[in-house]
Amino acid sequence: MSPSSATPPPPSDPLGADACSDVATGYLDLMLSKQPDAARAAADVMEKYGPPDSVKAAIEHFVTTIGMQKGDPEADANDKLISDWVDPLCPRTSLSSPPPSPSPMPPQK
Repeated sequence: MSPSSATPPPPSDPLGADACSDVATGYLDLMLSKQPDAARAAADVMEKYGPPDSVKAAIEHFVTTIGMQKGDPEADANDKLISDWVDPLCPRTSLSSPPPSPSPMPPQK
């Protein structure tokens, strides 16, 4: 299944913290799936938040491949579709940018 070149429409409202945690956990579980049932369960978590059709297709791609697979020529494009959908919904849980560097430890007295 080829990803659509269309960018998903922006969501109307960001999700709450619990929903964002669900989506982020579903995303990680999907990408790291080793079993078909685990991939399906992770996709179901993400899909309950109503992604547009292009994102549903991207999620289903990773169900079919059972997670992110090295050498998958469609992985990056599908991952970007998912990230572009999640990032505006959960601005504090960006999937497309690396996590911030940890703050330096304060000097101990």
